[in-house]
Amino acid sequence: MLKNNSDVVRIVGADVGFGTSIGVVLEYNPLTKKTLWLGKRIISSRARQGSNLTGDILNSLNNTYRVGNIDYTVDEKNNGEGVDDRKEYHFSTIQCVLMQHLLQNLQLKNSDNLKIVSGMPISLFYATNNKRNDETIGRKQENLEKTVVTPLYNAEPIAIKNVSMLAEGVGAYLDFILNDKGEFVSGSEEEVVSIIDIGDGTTDIVTLRDVTVVDFDRTASQNIGVSDVKNEVRKILERDYNVTDETDFRINKMLYNRVYRVSGRDFSQDQIIAILTEAVSNVLVRLTAFVKKTLSRSSDIDRILVVGGGATIYGPEIRALFPQAVDIEEPQLANARGFAKLGLYNYKAENDL
Repeated sequence: MLKNNSDVVRIVGADVGFGTSIGVVLEYNPLTKKTLWLGKRIISSRARQGSNLTGDILNSLNNTYRVGNIDYTVDEKNNGEGVDDRKEYHFSTIQCVLMQHLLQNLQLKNSDNLKIVSGMPISLFYATNNKRNDETIGRKQENLEKTVVTPLYNAEPIAIKNVSMLAEGVGAYLDFILNDKGEFVSGSEEEVVSIIDIGDGTTDIVTLRDVTVVDFDRTASQNIGVSDVKNEVRKILERDYNVTDETDFRINKMLYNRVYRVSGRDFSQDQIIAILTEAVSNVLVRLTAFVKKTLSRSSDIDRILVVGGGATIYGPEIRALFPQAVDIEEPQLANARGFAKLGLYNYKAENDL
């Protein structure tokens, strides 16, 4: 029997990507039946071994961690050594450091009644015939739960217990069909929906029928995303301006804020737009080919959702391919919101609420 506010649960949707981490917190009070979105964070997913790498003491105070006897720093001003293999990234120590960093940035603590739901690429989450790949799911869960990450600043390590996993893309679908109370939106359960989830390192396409049935003929994952645009920008900067090894931090400024400065000189808006247009076009050719091939049969699909951080870059061109494409508000948050909503749905079902 629930008796007091200590039973309030905070459900974390944690989308820890290859270049960007996105987290949301949904609070639910079983006594009042009220839900509340407490916060959201979109932060860098760049980490590497060592501490205070940039010499920026103020910014390094709250982003250094220790695992065993090795220090790590999360720092968007560095490209980061990290893990080059996008598959192995999900089972790495870097992943654990970035999860802890996200939870700290969400200002959570161990005294909170936390439930964490995170994600994996479609290719790792599913085996075949709509069966979960228990080996890879268990491997990621064990890595997150058993790796002790200690902040090297005045903060208590947040213990990660019983973290749940969901396929990326499916999270965005659940965000679309579940309301903030973790309840199904009427009529949405019978639709055929495809989700195009454009992340930093991968693009996942998943097609679902009746909520839970995956159409594997129209489901695929490919290593293409926002990081590819950044790499194209680097090539253009080196070719045309003799700028080498540019950091993600400075490219993000160009990509999202249309600001870039080299050797004391600001680039004009025309220069920035020309660089980004060429970079996006180079990647869009491959991305469009992948999407068209995967969804070559689309007339029976009721809705197509374009989500993820790459939706702000590629979204208009990809949505233009399909008349049933849906414009999603804050598409970069869709997976994390869906993870949290599923966590609430499961919590209420497990406790008969």
